[in-house]
Amino acid sequence: METFLITKPSDAIQARERAREMAKNLGFGLVDQTKLAFAVSEMALKLIAIADVCRMNIDYFLKEEKAGIEVSMYERHRMAGPVDTQWAAQLVDDLDVSHNRFDETRITFRKWRKATESNDCAPCKATATGGKE
Repeated sequence: METFLITKPSDAIQARERAREMAKNLGFGLVDQTKLAFAVSEMALKLIAIADVCRMNIDYFLKEEKAGIEVSMYERHRMAGPVDTQWAAQLVDDLDVSHNRFDETRITFRKWRKATESNDCAPCKATATGGKE
């Protein structure tokens, strides 16, 4: 898992580039790489607009023979009101938003490889085994 601290737009760009790189390494097509990268950068920019800082974790994800990438973003907003995530639901496969009693929001989304692409996921296996295969 990699963690990014996002406080300014250039941090969102670095996170976006890493998401695209991970998607490419996993064998995503160009369109899905772009959708994931866009979702990462836009969500990060939206979060730092309502909070001073956003934390992002990104990792390969393997579940029941499905390979993908999971992104979790955390922020503690200074304004009341929910974060708009409807636009992101069209770009990713799974999206979950949760809030806790400390006014923190966690947004988690996953992008899965297509079934025809999911036969082998070396990065996922390495993550699942702690780098040992």
